[in-house]
Amino acid sequence: MMKRMLCLILVCLLLLCACEQKDPEPVGESVPNPYPELSEPPLAGSRVPTVDLSMYTLEAEAIFVGTVVSEPIHGYVYIDPETKRKVSEKTGKVYFGDFKLIRVDQPISGELQAGDEIYMCAFEEGSDGKNSYPSMLPGERYVFFVDFRSLLGYWMPHVGWNGLFYITEEDRVFPADVKTSVLKQYNNMRLDDFLDVVREKSKMTKEEVYALIEKKLGP
Repeated sequence: MMKRMLCLILVCLLLLCACEQKDPEPVGESVPNPYPELSEPPLAGSRVPTVDLSMYTLEAEAIFVGTVVSEPIHGYVYIDPETKRKVSEKTGKVYFGDFKLIRVDQPISGELQAGDEIYMCAFEEGSDGKNSYPSMLPGERYVFFVDFRSLLGYWMPHVGWNGLFYITEEDRVFPADVKTSVLKQYNNMRLDDFLDVVREKSKMTKEEVYALIEKKLGP
């Protein structure tokens, strides 16, 4: 009798845990993305269409949860009269848009550590990438998929909005690329659940990702 009672209690506890772990909120394409549709970024037409999140995890040099620390910092930017390009008087580095300081809160892959602060290019105006990036205001959080531009000294998300996922105050994620259908499955997903998906995708080899792309794109 005692064994039956213990077994019954154990089953009830397991069912209770399963119920608690199940996400009570809807997730996926049925949940409208509340964020604005951004314009097509430069070079987007020359890229392979996104068919799986593993395309981001494969390409990114670093993936992390981060917070925008400040508005553009690098100082006065002017147009060089000879090259007609935006240049910083302070550093001489070529500028293509706004630069934000980003704090790494939770590294997922790559060499960046928690607490690191990095400069990131975030286009907001101008012919290169106009309106192709979220506003990235101080205090906002994102999941970043980024690469380092060693010649220029800054980090940059994948072309336009492709390397950014918004994080809401409720710790839910939404892709900044609101149009790509394969990413809509992550609408309103819990941050921790999404990061688990990212970690699993990060384990895929280049061959596995390429095979997946070929399979989904077809002949």
